[in-house]
Amino acid sequence: MESDTSPLLARRMRDIKPSFIREILAAAGGNTISFAGGLPHPESFPAHEIRESADRAIERDGRSILQYTVTEWYRPLREWIAHRYGLLTGVNMSADDIIITNGSQQAFDLIGKAFVDPGDTILLESPTYLGALQAFEFFEPRYEELDLGQDGPNTEHLRTSLERHRPKFFYAIPAFQNPSGGSYSAKCRTEVARALSDHSQTILVEDDPYGELRFDGTRHRAIAADYEHSILLGSFSKIAAPGLRLGWIYAPRALREPLVIAKQAADLHSGHLTQAILHRFVTEHDFDAHIDAIIARYRTHRDAMVAALRETLPEARFSVPEGGMFLWVQLPGCDTHALFKFATMCGVTFVPWAAFSPHGGCADCMRLNYSNCDPETIRRGVALLAEAYEQYQKSPR
Repeated sequence: MESDTSPLLARRMRDIKPSFIREILAAAGGNTISFAGGLPHPESFPAHEIRESADRAIERDGRSILQYTVTEWYRPLREWIAHRYGLLTGVNMSADDIIITNGSQQAFDLIGKAFVDPGDTILLESPTYLGALQAFEFFEPRYEELDLGQDGPNTEHLRTSLERHRPKFFYAIPAFQNPSGGSYSAKCRTEVARALSDHSQTILVEDDPYGELRFDGTRHRAIAADYEHSILLGSFSKIAAPGLRLGWIYAPRALREPLVIAKQAADLHSGHLTQAILHRFVTEHDFDAHIDAIIARYRTHRDAMVAALRETLPEARFSVPEGGMFLWVQLPGCDTHALFKFATMCGVTFVPWAAFSPHGGCADCMRLNYSNCDPETIRRGVALLAEAYEQYQKSPR
């Protein structure tokens, strides 16, 4: 019998819950169709190009890129990021404004370390990304939530929350939001920037891992372009490969310096070799063509899931996202936590609403990922979900 080690834990660890996605992956069998994780499709990974880039990077710069370097480095990659995403987002950024991170997940951790004291308020969208919630939880904040509509949050509610709670930061995913798939309209982005400018004690943390994955419509200017106290996050996990574990932070100097100090303490710097390989890939191959291929694939996946739901599960209510990786589905009157048990038995998984809210959220919504399954698997998975829903309806409650 193992002894009780809980007294050995730091106090902040005692209430930290494991990731719901981790629990789903552990529970799912080998034949389970998963709509749960936010995984890119393996066929989208540029394995051949990455291998070529690795060979070139090591052949030409092997000794230097195998050495320690400064925390913000690799500078050529930072210059490429500042140029590309400065143009795409409208944010006036330079290489000096960029910090390379071990994926967006490390960015959340650094932001918490640099800016959040126990009891500070963090303002969140409702629902919001569960990985960010888990990272922020270590810093013992209070949470306030803003309900999301079709075009973003209610900006009057935002103004009230900023005035009443004076949050340390507002964490937002304005493009193809995880989990809802929705996007802020241009008007909403302008109003959010204006509201924050009127209450400039709050930092904007704008997370943009999906902005490149637009199937329809026009890309909008980042909110960070119009609000001084902004941190903008980007990731290569969805547009290159998650195994690279590379993301980036844009921050103006006053906000950037504490983040650099926090990263120095965390890991000194992200992998120098990996950054050099990625830089070779994005500059020596047709990166835009690579993105276009991912978009074409995921658009097909999205359309397959939309068609399957409309045909097989007509009770489902959802909006069709213009990009990204997720569909947010409501089954009115259904407890999706209870449905999840039936779905697992039928061989399909998803994530219920409660995982995306610190306060539980609404019981009748769930997130479905369409990027990681091919269209035929999506159709089979939705059929299994419909079977699980039928069993749920017949069960005593």
